[in-house]
Amino acid sequence: MSRLGVTLVNAKAITPEQKEIQALKALLKQKDRDIEILKKASALLLLDAKDHSR
Repeated sequence: MSRLGVTLVNAKAITPEQKEIQALKALLKQKDRDIEILKKASALLLLDAKDHSR
C-alpha cells in the first residue's frame, strides 16, 4: 500500500520517513487540540472580564 503513497490510518510506519510523518501528524493533532482549548479559555476569560467590569 505504501508504494501507492497511501498509509493506513492506524497502520504502523515501516520506513523512517513514514515514522516521522506519523509523529508529525500526531504532533499537529495535539497542537490543534491545544489551540481549541486556548480559544475556549480565552472566550471564558473574556466573558468573566466583561462580568466584572459592570
